[in-house]
Amino acid sequence: MSNAKAMKLLTGVMEAVLAIPVLGGLIVLASAYWALVVMCVLHAATLIILNFESPE
Repeated sequence: MSNAKAMKLLTGVMEAVLAIPVLGGLIVLASAYWALVVMCVLHAATLIILNFESPE
């Protein structure tokens, strides 16, 4: 599995967990919104990896 596919899978699973109404809200509030910062960084890293691995 390539790095791009692994990052897409990782961010997708984490987004799915945060999208569960009560569980995701509890995670975000318990982490004092740091979960959202981490997700933003992971999405940015995934975008950069995808841009470097995309065929031109």
